[in-house]
Amino acid sequence: MMHERFDAQAASSPDAIAIWFEDEPISYAALREWSQQLAGWLRDTCEVTAGDRVAWLGGNDPCMLALLFACSRTGTVLVPLNSRLTAAEHAHQLQHCGAVVGVAQTSFLGHLQGAAPAGCQVVAAPDHASLAALPIGSENGAVDDQAPLLLVYTSGTTGSPKGAVHTSRSLALTIDNGIESQGLNGDDISLILLPLFHVGGLNIQTLPILCIGGTVVLHAAFDPGRFLSDVERYGVTTSLLVPATIRAVIDHPAWPTADMSSIRGIQTGSSVVPPSLLRALNERDMPAGQVYGSTETGPTCVVLPWEEAEHVGAAGSAAPHSEIRIVDNELQIKGEHLFTHYWDNPAATADAFDGEWYRTGDLAHFDEHGYVRIDGRVDDKIISGGENIDPVEIEEALLDAPGVGDIAIVAGPDDTWGQVPVAFVVASGHPTLDELRSHGEATLARFKLPAALHLVDELPRTALGKVKKFDLRARLVTD
Repeated sequence: MMHERFDAQAASSPDAIAIWFEDEPISYAALREWSQQLAGWLRDTCEVTAGDRVAWLGGNDPCMLALLFACSRTGTVLVPLNSRLTAAEHAHQLQHCGAVVGVAQTSFLGHLQGAAPAGCQVVAAPDHASLAALPIGSENGAVDDQAPLLLVYTSGTTGSPKGAVHTSRSLALTIDNGIESQGLNGDDISLILLPLFHVGGLNIQTLPILCIGGTVVLHAAFDPGRFLSDVERYGVTTSLLVPATIRAVIDHPAWPTADMSSIRGIQTGSSVVPPSLLRALNERDMPAGQVYGSTETGPTCVVLPWEEAEHVGAAGSAAPHSEIRIVDNELQIKGEHLFTHYWDNPAATADAFDGEWYRTGDLAHFDEHGYVRIDGRVDDKIISGGENIDPVEIEEALLDAPGVGDIAIVAGPDDTWGQVPVAFVVASGHPTLDELRSHGEATLARFKLPAALHLVDELPRTALGKVKKFDLRARLVTD
């Protein structure tokens, strides 16, 4: 079980620092005790039973990690909610997964109370001190490591939401992929700034570091200046950055003189990373590797190690516990680290697999060195700053906006976010971009709102009426 791996580290090095958070150290023994008390709190105060879904809403917080280990102890399922979504989107996810408890940071408590459906109790996240009077209690006993432990929603939830389910077993193999492919060890100090509600922030380095006996420096939110100063302050050896955060770091005034000498490698990923950003890291002797994957894959399944950073732009090779193949130009993945199914969505689960192989939806090829290189998306999903965006969700939300007769949303290139939503509108009036964004703000997260508007006489369609979005994307390149 997930908590047993962490407990083993806590038993061998109880006084070692597991997490630095807001300049306060949390030892392995303290984090283990916190998770044990949270397990008792879930059982006795929240009255959860094995199999129940426990939602979490907040920014980066060690409480979420303690809660994950507590769910492992109680046989319950953690559902981390994307804190950037609206109350309407959270309400849909909570209803869909049947969450019985919603745990929120204080600043998100009112938001979650407004989103929670009937039958879902909402409680403030208890800190370690507030649980001190509670007994640790007994463990639930043996829990099947193939039982669900983590349920993560992949993108928008209009229509049929997709909640990818991971078990203790699948997470264990993802953790092993992370440790072995990155060469992580107990001396590593990893600075984590990406959101823990994404599998990238949670599973690429955070859980592997905690399961190998290293230290996590956890930032509540990303700040490029603090990133640079904390690398030196804590002797950070590794971190995980996406294109938007890399750019913010290298554009910061302190970048040219910051002491980065402790870092032995930076991992990047979440989308196709511009080569210029990778070279900027490499030139500072911070070799930039890559981790390719998705919510469904854990995510770690294709990795470019730091020592191979000169292959700029390559996604890498199969991680130790993964197999890869390319079928009809689509990258497919096989391994026990894969999600088991989409929650309450057997049709989507069936569509996601070709036998035992997960269809990633990404076009790819092997280069002359045998590395995987990603060429784009099979479908029309937009990947903006690591967030997966469903254009259909945006289209449905904006179709009734004033002045909109017809609409199509496609991915447009962006130097900071990689991709952003762009709207092509057949106008029935005189819509503006500001009006379109204002209309969508009630139901859509801000990162899903269109970044640009193009008025057209008609949308290109096939003989069967399907919008030819490839044609629209091509216009953005040639305009």
